[in-house]
Amino acid sequence: MQYHKDSAHAFDPPATFSLVHPGLYRSSSHQFVAQAAYFRALRLCSILLLGLELPSASLKAWCDKHAVRLVHLPSNGPHSSWQPIPEETVKEGLEHVLRRDNLPCVVMDP
Repeated sequence: MQYHKDSAHAFDPPATFSLVHPGLYRSSSHQFVAQAAYFRALRLCSILLLGLELPSASLKAWCDKHAVRLVHLPSNGPHSSWQPIPEETVKEGLEHVLRRDNLPCVVMDP
């Protein structure tokens, strides 16, 4: 049996990873590249990226390579922890995770 360098990481979830509901997960986008093998094992259909930061080139490339839909929902205006998320952004995010063809999905924040 040949050992694959990513196989050990396929069983190590990122520290910020959690199950929200069967087929729906949450994680930080900052750990994605280091934990790509774990995410590949989930056989994701989509990634919902929240926040002002644009998706990284490595995240875009990974999604293209593995046929995963990448959806970026930026918030409006300057980043502020006290500023509420716009209602339209919340609605778009909920519509995305409620569509079965988008699951399994991981929701990522910065």
